[in-house]
Amino acid sequence: MNVKKFLVGRGGILITVPALSILWTRYDIFCRHKRRYSRKQLIEHLQLAGFSQIKVRYFMFLPGLILLVKRKINDLLGQNEAADLSVNPVINSVMKIFMLMEYWLQKLIYIPFGSSIYGIALVKDENRIL
Repeated sequence: MNVKKFLVGRGGILITVPALSILWTRYDIFCRHKRRYSRKQLIEHLQLAGFSQIKVRYFMFLPGLILLVKRKINDLLGQNEAADLSVNPVINSVMKIFMLMEYWLQKLIYIPFGSSIYGIALVKDENRIL
């Protein structure tokens, strides 16, 4: 589907997708992910779709490290972590703290890793001269 047809004028999008193929596990299959993206891949896809002024960054750095270790161990042990998707309030509180820390850290430095990636982009203005 081409989302550009739903955008008014020079509208834009915010997209989040799973990041980094090294994090691929059976959990991705359960969640019906088709792939995981690198920063470069997401930029290329947005450019091909006719977007410009693209900003793409990884996020969920600390949770990503924890998820990488946990998911790889589960895969080695043949355990299906997707069988239990219950919400744990303690884990949610810890994740909130991680995300707040990362939010402020990203204002200072570029973080080159995360379990997710976001892209912000505007519809390309063909009439504008750069």
